[in-house]
Amino acid sequence: MIKFLLVEPVENGFKAVPDKIFKAKTPLKAAKKAYRENKALKKIYLYEEKEKKVYSFDTESFFTMKKPHLLNRG
Repeated sequence: MIKFLLVEPVENGFKAVPDKIFKAKTPLKAAKKAYRENKALKKIYLYEEKEKKVYSFDTESFFTMKKPHLLNRG
């Protein structure tokens, strides 16, 4: 499992959000966990400490709505 920190963009880089650490196998899985905690986020920025990379995700395409005929199945 890899640790990802939720960060927010500021003028000269990124600032970590306190107490928002997500453990996941991939950055996409960590971004989905962050989105489930706060659905108001439109863009998610995650920082991986080992590789020192910032990953950016657009949350509009994370989860798709089920088609109407699939909603009626039990």
